[in-house]
Amino acid sequence: SSGINAEYGHPHKLTRQSCHVSCLNTCIDVRNMFICNQTWFPKILEQCQEGWVNNIVVSGIKSSNKDENLKLIRKLNSSCNIIEVVGNSFIGAEGIEEICALDSFSEPPLPISRHLTAPGWYSLKYLPSPPFLNINYISLRFDGDLCKARFMAHLKSLHQKEGRVFVDRLVMAGSIFYLCGRTKFSEDRNVYSIESTPRSDAISLNVVNKTLPKDSQNTFIFTGYQITEKQVRAWLQGCVPRPPGKKEIYSKSSLTSEEKGMLMKEAGKATLPEGWFYNGSQYVSMMGDKRTEHPHYDQILKKFLEEKNREIEEFNKQVEQFKIISLFDGM
Repeated sequence: SSGINAEYGHPHKLTRQSCHVSCLNTCIDVRNMFICNQTWFPKILEQCQEGWVNNIVVSGIKSSNKDENLKLIRKLNSSCNIIEVVGNSFIGAEGIEEICALDSFSEPPLPISRHLTAPGWYSLKYLPSPPFLNINYISLRFDGDLCKARFMAHLKSLHQKEGRVFVDRLVMAGSIFYLCGRTKFSEDRNVYSIESTPRSDAISLNVVNKTLPKDSQNTFIFTGYQITEKQVRAWLQGCVPRPPGKKEIYSKSSLTSEEKGMLMKEAGKATLPEGWFYNGSQYVSMMGDKRTEHPHYDQILKKFLEEKNREIEEFNKQVEQFKIISLFDGM
């Protein structure tokens, strides 16, 4: 009703007279209808009340429980149109045309329903009831870039956690229902705008093409049930770049089959020591020694391992010097 109040209660008479509401639409994701058991998320019922909406766009539908979901939503408002959207897909052209063709918000019996469900709405005396649950919002600003791979993995983990909550229908303090914001990733220079609904695994990730003030690039807003700033700070801190694990020192047993083949080929090009010859299957010395590997193979292997381990030691030194950034130092 607040959107309608904004029109009917506009301080400028000309603006009130020139505005006309053709139809109102609301969207429901069936995976985000219940907060627990058969308890609806706050404000969903109000958003679907008769007299206030012409179309209900239903997303997240799966064939397994399609009829049950639609039947339940139909009970919320028997007079409106229901437009189905499967999964996380976009609304189709037919749905858009159906919405644009309507001009029935002011036609009976909708005004009567509005008067019955919200007495005094026309004179701006109706005040919506507050949410029955402590749904809170936490806004954070931070310094430093996130690791894209870790961030997406954290979102996936959040989806799995909230998915279990959805299946079990349990109220859990600390549940995150929605997050949005902007951030930079360490992998590139772009600033991304991000929206995610963990229970439905819906993620929107888009490059921001306009220049933003530096202090507004890394910001997030979390919406959830009894979430705390400490909780969401820890969640974001877990998305910062981390050093890779140290590599183990290379030995002969560490060689891959490709590396062994390369070393054998390199040794085969070397000149045989005096007194050695190849009989077609083995290397044989005049003293009667026999071996399948080239006599210089051990020297070539030793040189290869020394070079490989120098690279590993340098890599491990860089890992030790890697500093994990703190996103909230000085905030």
